[in-house]
Amino acid sequence: MIGYYVAYPPAAEEWAEKVNEAFAAAGLCNTQDAAHSGKEALRLADFLLLVVTERAQAELPDMRNAWEFFENEIRWRRKPHGEILFIAPDESVLVNLPLRLKKYGYYLMTEAGDAAAYCKDAYQTAQESAAREKKEMPPVKEIKYSPAAESVPQIKFSVRAPAIKSFDK
Repeated sequence: MIGYYVAYPPAAEEWAEKVNEAFAAAGLCNTQDAAHSGKEALRLADFLLLVVTERAQAELPDMRNAWEFFENEIRWRRKPHGEILFIAPDESVLVNLPLRLKKYGYYLMTEAGDAAAYCKDAYQTAQESAAREKKEMPPVKEIKYSPAAESVPQIKFSVRAPAIKSFDK
């Protein structure tokens, strides 16, 4: 099941509920419903949806903690197919984002259904890609070790060998 996490500030709660309804209607699973904590929900999610209605909201402490955690999971390859998406009322809200977030995409609030369809397609494409990577390679023949025919015999040492006599006697 495709999981998503919706991060939003208190001012965008109404928009976040609409986005959540659109994603639930598309058959995706909100990980916040099944997890015991926010970090666990972020770990379970395949997509982080940042719902913002003003420029500075992405920098609020709760929002920043969510996207930094999720982005670090992606960067450290614990979530290699994870993705962050912005949901905003218009493009002007996304002008002064932190540099680390500029590589991620966005959808307008009115396109929440399209965002859900994108998440389904992206998840399926990632799964197919992972299956291709795991495809079995033909076995490689191994070179077996065999000692050389003319090897020098090694000196054998035994603890029970007779003691060395000294020259004094």
